[in-house]
Amino acid sequence: MMKDFLKRKKFCICCSRDDKHMIEELTEILSRRGIVILAPQFIKERPDESEKQLFMEAHFEKINISDYVMAIFDSKIGANTLIEIGYALAKSKTIIVLSSRDDLPDELTTHSDIHVKSIVDIRAWMKS
Repeated sequence: MMKDFLKRKKFCICCSRDDKHMIEELTEILSRRGIVILAPQFIKERPDESEKQLFMEAHFEKINISDYVMAIFDSKIGANTLIEIGYALAKSKTIIVLSSRDDLPDELTTHSDIHVKSIVDIRAWMKS
């Protein structure tokens, strides 16, 4: 079964600060299934440029050690999340995009290594 295959796999979550509520939900549900979650750490509301740089470098390292990258686009399409997807593609990671939006860029919806799923569908799958 696919869910058994995912046990002990590492998923790096990429999302904007506006979608951080999804991290808690995904971490709780997926961790119960034996999936390791590598989530971004939002240190403070308005980090300065050097803090942003350190955050990005740390998150790139999480992408490096992950098996999959899960990008969330719920409230907005964030520039940093798009950068992280580009980095993950360059590292040959499989990317799962969770979105409730209908305005995703074509590059996300047509790339062969990016799998776009509805947040509603994923929530139903995770709870089954």
